[in-house]
Amino acid sequence: MKTLAVITPLLQTWKNQLQQLPIKCLFLTPQELKHHPETEGLLFRSEIAIDEALLKHLPRLRFIFRLGSGIDHIDEALCQKKGIKIIATPGTNAQSVAEHALGMLLGLTKRIYKSYREILQNKWLRRENTGVELSQLTIAIIGFGNTGSAFARLLQPFHTTILAYDKYKKHYAPSYVIETDWERIFKEADVVSFHVPLTQETYHYFDKALLERFRKPIYLLNLSRGAVVDAGAVVYGLQQKKLLGVGLDVWHSEPPDSNDPHWRFLCGHPQVILTPHIAGWSTKAHENAFEQVLIAIKNSL
Repeated sequence: MKTLAVITPLLQTWKNQLQQLPIKCLFLTPQELKHHPETEGLLFRSEIAIDEALLKHLPRLRFIFRLGSGIDHIDEALCQKKGIKIIATPGTNAQSVAEHALGMLLGLTKRIYKSYREILQNKWLRRENTGVELSQLTIAIIGFGNTGSAFARLLQPFHTTILAYDKYKKHYAPSYVIETDWERIFKEADVVSFHVPLTQETYHYFDKALLERFRKPIYLLNLSRGAVVDAGAVVYGLQQKKLLGVGLDVWHSEPPDSNDPHWRFLCGHPQVILTPHIAGWSTKAHENAFEQVLIAIKNSL
């Protein structure tokens, strides 16, 4: 690899480190990339979609370095056909995502966000904002990879009951986590948190049919990919009191369309916390990802 195109904005120290490598680094905007057919390596976070429309402009591309874990915006099959190696950095932001999930959960169960909004309206409501302690709750984690397991570790000191479901794993749960199936989750869960990649199988994983199977109202968290959760099912769940609260860090199209009726409904709901896909964005997570991808780049020279 002689030429690396860098799309993601980088801290100056990272830029300096890249420039010390024995390769030519091109610091480009997404629009400029297609005008550099000499590109052999590509470093980015999530600024572009790697599809046929882009790859036809990059005939010499051999490596894709992804600062992050999800690769649902990369056409894996096409890259494999063209012999392009995809290198991601899974796990580097797991702690950040887990802390964000915990923050959302506490914000909902302790009614922090709801009561704050009321204070801005000159309302001082105490009894109406009685919260629940996490030790009272059974929390189901769907997907027990890097972020799901990190979330479980953070929950452990709260003495909550932690259930975990992962279709592709067996005998994975630590002693403080109960490895289980959906039937027990439907029966016992008070909180459901999704930590799965976006695939054809997980598209609208949480939908109205799944929601209807829960025996009691639940809190819902999604810090994976927006399309894992059907927005219509979320609105329905809140309207029917089947969802006690919702924390979403992701949306099916980002940034959201301000005219989307589902988005507008959620923005106005007191028991919904929305953040702009920042769960994995921390200074430490960025450093972890860059250190890992820098090693991969050096190994690819």
